[in-house]
Amino acid sequence: MDEMSYDSWLKTDGEHRYNAFRTLVTKEQFEYIRETERNLSFARLNHEAVNMVIETSGDLIKWIRSMESFYETDTQIFVHAGVDEEAEEYWKCGTGDDVFLWKFPASFGKFCKTVIAGHVGTGNIARDRSFHEVYYDGASHYYIDGSVYKHGKLLLLAYDENDGKYYQVEKRGLILRDKGFMRG
Repeated sequence: MDEMSYDSWLKTDGEHRYNAFRTLVTKEQFEYIRETERNLSFARLNHEAVNMVIETSGDLIKWIRSMESFYETDTQIFVHAGVDEEAEEYWKCGTGDDVFLWKFPASFGKFCKTVIAGHVGTGNIARDRSFHEVYYDGASHYYIDGSVYKHGKLLLLAYDENDGKYYQVEKRGLILRDKGFMRG
């Protein structure tokens, strides 16, 4: 593999991607990748895998691509990674798909709407690898990526339209006000 060994790739993020790939391809395609993975460059292996997913899941990919990159209410923006906040109230025009899907680093501070996003693990945002809760910056940003594939905890943020407050939903349906929120 180029730049990174196969084993180090698996130890970082690869295992979770590998398992997801396994669900998107046929048994024969998966076996082919298993047989050739150590002999192909990382770029070539990636190219082969993408082609296989397109071949078997093309309709799913088309459907996903037809969806909006964000969901907006009067006061909120729900997005995978983030928006171009330098564009201020013109964020819809100023934000490309690359930012909606891949924005890094996370934004903090006051914005014209509340932004609810994932993409960057909350442990990274909090600069505490043991932190796997909803992260709130104290102004306009909630981050909900607790790295479930690594730590087994799926974060759920609830919004009460009556009181205008956010809650982290915990096990057994309990809703705990502000529990675990890290303020920036």
